[in-house]
Amino acid sequence: MSDLKIEATGDGAKPEALSGAYRGETKLDANVMTGAATAGAVEREIVFDTGAVSQKSLAARDIIDGLSNFPLWSMIGWRDIKQRYRRSTLGPFWLTLSMAFMVTGLGLVYGALFRMELSKYLPFLCLGLILWEFISKSIIEGASSFVLLEGLIKQIRLPLTTHIASTIWRNVIVLGHNAAIYLVVATIFQINPGWNALWFIPAFFVVTLNLTWIALLLAILCTRFRDVSLIVQSVVQMLFFVTPIFWSPSLMPGRTILVHGNPFYHMVEVLRAPILGEPVPLDSWVFVSVMLVVGWITSFYLFAKFRRRIAYWL
Repeated sequence: MSDLKIEATGDGAKPEALSGAYRGETKLDANVMTGAATAGAVEREIVFDTGAVSQKSLAARDIIDGLSNFPLWSMIGWRDIKQRYRRSTLGPFWLTLSMAFMVTGLGLVYGALFRMELSKYLPFLCLGLILWEFISKSIIEGASSFVLLEGLIKQIRLPLTTHIASTIWRNVIVLGHNAAIYLVVATIFQINPGWNALWFIPAFFVVTLNLTWIALLLAILCTRFRDVSLIVQSVVQMLFFVTPIFWSPSLMPGRTILVHGNPFYHMVEVLRAPILGEPVPLDSWVFVSVMLVVGWITSFYLFAKFRRRIAYWL
């Protein structure tokens, strides 16, 4: 059993640690104590954002740590999918079945209205609807990600961008399920994009990064102003009809602003064209690239400015 004896010295009281038959004085270097205390203080300042570290550095670390932690946000995304379709027979394939009915119905109706060959129009429509579902859901659900995950954000300290990444990943999973519809359509109409389909990989990477900053920006705004989420839903629904998803851009040659000035068209086009075996327009590549740079700069500025207030807004 250890006990503690206090010896009075000229400098004050000094503790001695006694353990068994051995007795020795424990002397601590003042420099070591000072260094340890400083390290602990710095760590606490980083954890609680006391101001010793700039908010831009903390925001950058949040983005890097959050987006790079694939095991964490992929697990959260899979968990959300499992909970949403718990005890369901088909699970997320219910979304695939619903999408298949929509593609078939709209393809037969609008193909006849636009007097287009079904072999060309149905693959065009199928990819447009599948990609629009991915883009629109990522934006709408991403905008409400902080609000919907309020309990998790308040209880567990994680990088806020983790929740954005998990939302995007959840919609990537749904996109993978819906891709089965296009495989069936491509097999029926014998569509072979060839090596041109490889352009889908960098296009998907750029579009996903664009959706990430859009979701982050809207999540900050929707957390502070709850009406913004309703505005986002209405705007996205309206953009579905003015974006060339089920109609070809060639049908409106005199109103190019709806096409070339529409960011949703360019995001859909850089993904759809390679799969159809068509070259991606250069203006679409330029648009999504500029959009990526400008968007991330804007989102980072707002995220660095308001990141530490998000938990209080919830």
